[in-house]
Amino acid sequence: MGTAPAPVLAATYTTAAGDLSFFSLFTTFGTPQDITLASLRVEHLTG
Repeated sequence: MGTAPAPVLAATYTTAAGDLSFFSLFTTFGTPQDITLASLRVEHLTG
């Protein structure tokens, strides 16, 4: 077996206006006890 993938995906795009940098973080909050937590998804974009 190999190593687990990193929980962060970083992406950098070079455009005419300059470089754009983004990242996504993949995580799990234990075992959901209700449908609200089961469908929770958090995203944060920085630039």
